[in-house]
Amino acid sequence: MKDIKYILVLLLPLATGCFKNIDETVDMPAGVRFVSNGDMPLAKVAVTASGSNYSLEWTSSDQVGIYGKGDVSGGNYAYNAIPDDGDAAKCSFVPAEKGRVFPYSDKAASYYAYRPFSANAGDAGPESVIITVPSVQNQNAVNDMSHISDYYFMKAAPVTVTGEDVVNLSFKGIVSIVELQLKMISGTVSVSGLRLVSEGDDLAVDGTVDLTSSGDGISKVKGAKEVDLTLGTAASVTASAVRKFYFVVAPGSHPEGKLKLEVIATDNSVNTITLPAVKFEPNHNYVQSVMVDINEFVVSDHFAVNASSTKVGAGSSVEFTFTGNADEVVFWSGEEGHDYENRNNGGSIGADVTMSFLTYLQAGAQSAPLSLKSSTDFTGEATEAAILAATWKDISDRFTFCTDYSPQVSPANTDSFTPSGTGNVSDIFGEGNKAYLCFFYHVDAFDSGLNNGRTQAYVSGVNITSTLDGSTGVLYSQTQDNVTVIPGVSYDEDKTKPSISASYVRFTSTFKPTDVRNAYLLLPEIERATMSLSPDSGVALTDTEGKVPSGWSYTFAAPGTYHVVFVYKYTSVSGVKEEISEFTIEVV
Repeated sequence: MKDIKYILVLLLPLATGCFKNIDETVDMPAGVRFVSNGDMPLAKVAVTASGSNYSLEWTSSDQVGIYGKGDVSGGNYAYNAIPDDGDAAKCSFVPAEKGRVFPYSDKAASYYAYRPFSANAGDAGPESVIITVPSVQNQNAVNDMSHISDYYFMKAAPVTVTGEDVVNLSFKGIVSIVELQLKMISGTVSVSGLRLVSEGDDLAVDGTVDLTSSGDGISKVKGAKEVDLTLGTAASVTASAVRKFYFVVAPGSHPEGKLKLEVIATDNSVNTITLPAVKFEPNHNYVQSVMVDINEFVVSDHFAVNASSTKVGAGSSVEFTFTGNADEVVFWSGEEGHDYENRNNGGSIGADVTMSFLTYLQAGAQSAPLSLKSSTDFTGEATEAAILAATWKDISDRFTFCTDYSPQVSPANTDSFTPSGTGNVSDIFGEGNKAYLCFFYHVDAFDSGLNNGRTQAYVSGVNITSTLDGSTGVLYSQTQDNVTVIPGVSYDEDKTKPSISASYVRFTSTFKPTDVRNAYLLLPEIERATMSLSPDSGVALTDTEGKVPSGWSYTFAAPGTYHVVFVYKYTSVSGVKEEISEFTIEVV
């Protein structure tokens, strides 16, 4: 349960009385002297708190802007504050620039002042002085109030005098201060900032102030419904002590349920708390006590990765875009040496395996009777039933097959065969780095309309090569003795057998078959060599400033299926957390 209450406190009035004890050694320019006798509540650079009251004082680094009208008119003159040695609620003001001073006159003159001075306040006159209550404010550290004076706008009551050389300026604030007192119900949370959000009046404004009026009103040009308070140093909020945070806000009303406080933890999680109805008055400070529940923090801007595509061609890039926040991100491509699964044990690297062969077609009218397939679950039993029970991956598109079936005679030798080219088959191997390769021969049933006949097919010169760590060797080379030809049931009904010679394997069948015909050229089981590696590594992603970038582009050179992993860390309310985003990228 959250305990929330407001305590309304007027800014603490400071001592009153005549101006005195100003250092007589100060070189005061000739002209009207401006002083502040501390007879109005003040909000200044030096701010301290006792209970719920503030002690507010002038400091030597403070500066006000003054306008004059009448016999001594002038616009936005800067005057430096010189506090009284005995009472910092009192001070005198001296011109900051030579020549920008109000001379003495025995005639009527009016003066209008504001604080803090801004050279950009404008020369439109005291009726239209620029004021900003910013939507982004910064507090150096928990319990630190020093930033209040950067945002706290004050105006002096208009003064009209005749024949006086000392003018007393009485200042008061026209904005509000909100003090948030936070404690945890239990546990500890590291807080990086807070945010006030309202559905009522604006909390931040850009506008103007009429210094000539006796009121406090602000003429708003534009406003914002929220104010962010960032911390120079993260604050540890605990259950044992109150932690104080301070906002400066514009006056305005915020009905029940319309004002919310967002407590932002260093892991970007947010606890949103609804505050009671309140009306912020000028020159007032408001104290709010809140008990914060660690279980009500919700992750905000959680880190996420999106991929432009999960299927690309070899040599093409995959674009990964990042959203949300992370302290660090490591990329694992899934390639050899960068496999997330081998981050601890290193795993092994497999040989690069390539394959080539020759094919030839004769007669018939079917241009693609051959295909090449691989399997990792084939039992090795040389039967059509065992072949059909296994899972096969068609890799024919990695090679060139003969498609010219016009020759009508058997080849005298392999000179007229079509070379397949060299295809990479490194990705076909499964558990134990083993796989089977098989040529599938298929002809369709004869169709008189198509006059498709049947085409005889020849396979020769199958060669499989392995390259690992700079060494190359032959895994398989076709001979008459190391191939197995398996005729399908329908094929065998024709009593026509495939033939195996020293030069090639020939598939044929009855001309114009009444049904489909299938046969298979099975190679021995192929085992790919491997080499043990040190633990695999990922790539830490940073931009030129050493921070996590907005995205990552990566190019896969070789075909294959890659398990891509992004490992990211972020600081949570319960410590550093590590999570992963995974993708399966198919490269063809």
